[in-house]
Amino acid sequence: MNLEQAGLHPSYWSYASRHWCMAHNIQDHPEIKSSWELRFGEKFKGPNIPFGARIDYWTGPKLKPKKDLRFDPTSNPGIFLGYAMQPGFIWRNDFLVTSLKDLMEKDFNESV
Repeated sequence: MNLEQAGLHPSYWSYASRHWCMAHNIQDHPEIKSSWELRFGEKFKGPNIPFGARIDYWTGPKLKPKKDLRFDPTSNPGIFLGYAMQPGFIWRNDFLVTSLKDLMEKDFNESV
């Protein structure tokens, strides 16, 4: 369902399934605690972003091409693919994103 609503190619199914599981575990219910809250004792502190949403992600000054003007933004448009989890299911405010430019140029016969 995530993949179809986002309009992404089926090669992104592994990201869509992981995102669905994470979104299901962090969803807020007024009467019951979420799976995240039951495990960690607190609500998920990150944003609940829909799979396939267009976002601007920070590339940092080191990845900024030198030809850009000094005050050009250091962010690029991208597509949100999920949360980057560390071992032990620790989230360090990292997201999985693909560049919108790369997505538009990609041949879907190549690996993701």
